[in-house]
Amino acid sequence: MQHLLDAQAETKQSHWLNHLETLSVIGSVGGAIASAVTNQVAFASIPLSLTATLHLANRRRLAESTGEVRQVMIAQLSQQDQEYKAQIEALNQSGQLRKDAIATLTQQDEDKQLSIEAITKQNQTQQQTLESLNEKLESLEEHGAILVKRTEELETDSEVLKEKEQRLETALDQLHEIDQLTQIIRATPRDATLYYRRGLVRGSLCRLDDQRIAIDDYSQAIALDTAYADAYFQRGVLRSKIEEKQQAVADLRIAAKLYFEAGDLEHYDEAMRLSQEQHELVPAAVERDTPAQDEAQSEESLVIGNLFD
Repeated sequence: MQHLLDAQAETKQSHWLNHLETLSVIGSVGGAIASAVTNQVAFASIPLSLTATLHLANRRRLAESTGEVRQVMIAQLSQQDQEYKAQIEALNQSGQLRKDAIATLTQQDEDKQLSIEAITKQNQTQQQTLESLNEKLESLEEHGAILVKRTEELETDSEVLKEKEQRLETALDQLHEIDQLTQIIRATPRDATLYYRRGLVRGSLCRLDDQRIAIDDYSQAIALDTAYADAYFQRGVLRSKIEEKQQAVADLRIAAKLYFEAGDLEHYDEAMRLSQEQHELVPAAVERDTPAQDEAQSEESLVIGNLFD
């Protein structure tokens, strides 16, 4: 708009009517001077009329020029106004888009917040479930440990029961063997070997009564065969188990004598070793007044003395 005003001012100053009007004004001044000098009105009126005519024409031209400029300016202002309106509309649309975007973002943020709350709640639920599962797992582990312990106890009990069953079977077999030997002894009561065999079976039983009966069987075998070294040896061993130390020493020494006489040095050494062990366990203050022990000592001295003759 400013360049139109500048163009209009430049046109106003440089148009030929402006120059002609200026010249007519100068001519009017000159005509007025000439009219005053010559007293002729025509010299003044003609330049004035011409000046007025040029002035009117110039005014008209300026009015037309100004109207055109105004129309152009109005058109430009209208165009600028439309452009401004378009810009305002674009800004309004942009603002609405921004509002819509802000609303969308706000909604998305609310949705995310709800999702976060839901995930947090789900995590809490899962954490509670996990804690519950851990507790159940610990309980299962405890029950598993108890089951393992009980299984081990059952296995131990089973082994104990098997061992007891084996012992029972062995005891039954031994009792059956004792019964068979007893029946045979009834048929042949003078056989020392049968009493010795029954004494071995009874002596293997754990009860004290059975061991005492076994000692009786060995004694019966010795009564039938006074040189029965194995019967003396086994009776000495059993007497050492039931704390009859003196009698045990006497039996073992007689057995050693009989083994030596038979040339069985291995059993002789074993019998002597056991008799010495039992002799060391006998209290020193105890009187050695049993006839069997005295007889065993005298016979042992005689045997050992004969070794060096």
